[in-house]
Amino acid sequence: MADELNKASEPSSHPLESRIKNWEQTQFDLKMENLRRLFGTHEPVKRVMELEALNASMAFYPEVLRRADIVGRNGAPGSRTDPAREILLGRDGIVDWEDIYGGIDETPLDFRADLERHLKL
Repeated sequence: MADELNKASEPSSHPLESRIKNWEQTQFDLKMENLRRLFGTHEPVKRVMELEALNASMAFYPEVLRRADIVGRNGAPGSRTDPAREILLGRDGIVDWEDIYGGIDETPLDFRADLERHLKL
């Protein structure tokens, strides 16, 4: 009953707002469904396992190669700045606004300092 009261007190949003928020997840689900129809059940399972393995290994990526702190704007699968994730999601040929202007940083990247910080040297 309390949930119904909370929903009633919230301002109503436009019907397309939820579709826009979930656009990337919907596209990912549609792509996985198409892969399942074309190649069988194993292909989407393999892709999801590869994405999970990539997420688990992100702690060991050096900052020079992974600039996830630049964009990271939503919880949809994939960061537009991670090349490995872009390849797995099939977005490596797409150039978005964030890819060009998303995180212009004036500080130079230092691989050695990143490695020392990661290894706590």
